[in-house]
This record gives sequence, C-alpha cells and structure tokens, in this order.
Amino acid sequence: MIDYAWHWYDLDCLDHSDITANAIFDRDLAEDVASHKQHFFREIDRDGNVIDYQVAVSGALCLIPSGEVLDAFGNDYWQMLDVGLFQSDAVGFGTLMERLSDLQDRVNEAHI
Repeated sequence: MIDYAWHWYDLDCLDHSDITANAIFDRDLAEDVASHKQHFFREIDRDGNVIDYQVAVSGALCLIPSGEVLDAFGNDYWQMLDVGLFQSDAVGFGTLMERLSDLQDRVNEAHI
C-alpha cells in the first residue's frame, strides 16, 4: 500500500487552503469528478463490488477506512513521514484522521 497515504496528506493540505471551501459546495464539480473517476479509475470495494462514485457526491463520502485497511494506511503514512516525504510540519496520523473525518462530515453535509 505504499504511497496511498500521500493522497490523504494532499487532501489535508487542500483542506487548509482556499480551494476546499469553494469546492465542497460546487455540485457540478463534484458530479464531474465522480463521473470522470467512475469512467477512468474504476475500483472495487472489499466485497468485490464496483464502487459507485455518485454515492460519494450524494452525502455518503467515506474517507476513513476501518480495520486492517486503516492500519495499513497508518503504517504507510508513518513510513512516508519517517523518510521525509512530507513537509517537516506534517501532523501525526491520528491528527490527520481527525481532520479528514471532519472534512468527510462537511462534504457529506453539503451534499445531502
């Protein structure tokens, strides 16, 4: 799972810029991103089902996995932090998960 944590780090950085506030409420942007991702980056969930990205832009975005997947992402994040792939002021994994959980809630509330 190496390098997946980078995406979470990027989301957190974007969330602390002016981009996120506008993007969260841009319904057309959300629909376009979901459509593009569905077409070009199809993924399956842990049960083998194709992920429906339209669900994510309809109030059910899930940024925080659970169980073994969360543990693997945590290990990936700490490894990337240890080798200096993030800026020196990067937050710890627990703080990152709290911040992204907050982002997840704000996005979902905006798209219900």
